Amino acid sequence: MIAIEGIHTFTINLSWPASPLMQNRHDGRHWSFAADEKAMYRREAYLLALSAINTSAFEPDERQRYRVTMVFHPPDARRRDVSNLHAAMKSAIDGIAAAMGVDDSMFTEHSQRASYAIGRGRVVVTVEEI
Repeated sequence: MIAIEGIHTFTINLSWPASPLMQNRHDGRHWSFAADEKAMYRREAYLLALSAINTSAFEPDERQRYRVTMVFHPPDARRRDVSNLHAAMKSAIDGIAAAMGVDDSMFTEHSQRASYAIGRGRVVVTVEEI
């Protein structure tokens, strides 16, 4: 689902990150353990961001800096480590940056917060110019 905020921002709703994307789940396994999940999550974020950009007046600029806000809606009421959730979003952030045609180093401000549980879970990501 896509929400269009305006010329200087867009919002996408991503699925909840798969378990292999969580750093605490790696248990010393090789990096390739999560490679397929990373690729799928990156693609999901890429396609949703591209759709949001193409259906709005948002115009990415490779010289502009951006704030990324992530609101985590877990699939259940268990407590979660927010820094672990942020790490799980790395591939999604890469996909969003690719859709925008910018380097992810232009995302200079990140904020995240956990929120109430929703169905299968989701992550609401908002990108805005700063």
